[in-house]
Amino acid sequence: MTIRSLEKYINALWDWSCLDGCFGNSKISLTDIDGMAEHKGHFILIEAKRPGAAVPMGQQIMFNQLVKLGFLVIVFWGEDPKIQKLCVWPNDPIPANMEDLRKLVADWYIKS
Repeated sequence: MTIRSLEKYINALWDWSCLDGCFGNSKISLTDIDGMAEHKGHFILIEAKRPGAAVPMGQQIMFNQLVKLGFLVIVFWGEDPKIQKLCVWPNDPIPANMEDLRKLVADWYIKS
């Protein structure tokens, strides 16, 4: 998705606190997904993090379950448009750049 108007994009964001309390007595809350695609029944999820940011425990649990379901989950760290490192979940992050991400996504598409 290309953001053509940052103002319109920000104005369209939802405050999901309206669902607080809907998940019983748990710490569950909604998470944002930075990128997701489907091709012929195969799914890829991409999560972008700022340099040094941790993947919250809730996202870790969700990513682990999605991988078990057959999703390709890629997490990368950097600042647009520069990627510093990435991981194919649940592997450890490795140094990477935008071309590495593009190759992973293109390979997923070809194989799906």
